[in-house]
Amino acid sequence: MAGNPGYGGVNVQSLRHGPLRQRGEPTGRVDGNSAGPPVLMVARAMHTQASTSARSRGFSLIELMITMAISMLIAAALAILLMKVSETNREQFKVSQQIENGRFATELIGTDLRHAGFYGGFSGLPAIGGALPDPCDLTLLPDGDVTAATTTSPLAFPVQGLNAATLTSALAIPAACQTWIDSASLKIGSDMLVVRRFDTVPLIDLEATPVRASATPASGQIYAQADTVTMNLKRGGGTAIDKTMAADGTASTLLRKDYTQALMGAPPLRPTIAAYIRKLHVYIYYVSTCRKGSGTNGKCLSADDSVPTLKRLELGAPGGAPTMTVVPLVEGIEFFKIRYGIDSTTDGAVDSYTPTPALADWQNVIQAEVRVVARNVDTSMSTDPKSYDLGSGLTYTPSGANAYYKRHLFSQQIYITNVGGPRER
Repeated sequence: MAGNPGYGGVNVQSLRHGPLRQRGEPTGRVDGNSAGPPVLMVARAMHTQASTSARSRGFSLIELMITMAISMLIAAALAILLMKVSETNREQFKVSQQIENGRFATELIGTDLRHAGFYGGFSGLPAIGGALPDPCDLTLLPDGDVTAATTTSPLAFPVQGLNAATLTSALAIPAACQTWIDSASLKIGSDMLVVRRFDTVPLIDLEATPVRASATPASGQIYAQADTVTMNLKRGGGTAIDKTMAADGTASTLLRKDYTQALMGAPPLRPTIAAYIRKLHVYIYYVSTCRKGSGTNGKCLSADDSVPTLKRLELGAPGGAPTMTVVPLVEGIEFFKIRYGIDSTTDGAVDSYTPTPALADWQNVIQAEVRVVARNVDTSMSTDPKSYDLGSGLTYTPSGANAYYKRHLFSQQIYITNVGGPRER
């Protein structure tokens, strides 16, 4: 070529004759951003469709049915568990209530028996008459003195009982008590217990804290004062009294030493004041056929419930005159049976037990064996297969509809301290 000696001329023969090679289209790359050939596109589309189908197809009908069946089984198991827990809780509540009722019943009876015959400072007991008194005959408790020679006073019997010979027979209800208790109100087969005593807290007590220097005895309520040889009964007058008066407001005839005052006179002596005034308690325990009677004086009627209930008649004066009042105590008490411990040798120890002491033995009763059958108020799912020993050869075996009540037998021996205590050597 011009200007370059090495290329001074053109070698025409060195040039290849023919058409120039045309550059073809570049080979397409297969990547995520290019469409690629049709075969690859179809394969990729099928793969994508298969993956999407596998992810979104859900449960089959069989899988759904299995899941529902398992869920129903779990729900049923939980329901059964909940039902069993509820049933167990109900039964435990029934058992707790039954035990508490039985315990409370024996505690009430035991407390009164331990205080039976507490007559203040009176020593001994009045004489026994020709027969047991009617415990509801309040004409036998007139105002006036009672001494060891008195033969007509019910206070001669701190404890008195009436016995049902069998569990299918009723005791003979005393005539005066029929005003409050009739055959429809008394549970067949159960006994009746009478307890007589004075209240342990006097109306006026100058040595108490706080001091009770005056009081107002309830109108018509029977009160008693006592020294070592005499008991004096008086109806309350309903007016305020002081340390020199009896319950009716008159001057007291029974006196005691006033140890809150200094010695006086020559020789020096304590001044005297009225003997302690105490409320007279007469309690008659029995088992009733209903919780609370809607009949006259609390008697049970056919329309009342049939839940056996421990009740007692209490001496009071709600209307200003002495009378008995029915007081429901503990529901679910089905049987109440007593055997009495007799101290025939007067040494303070029991020599024999009997449910029916002779007339002369009632003052020798120093212990009571109390048996109480407490049952649930409501029935249970299962029956009660047990039998219950009620003493004196009597056994109670529930049957029929009664067998669906759970029961428990409570037995307790209670020492009558005010009768047996002075005999101990």
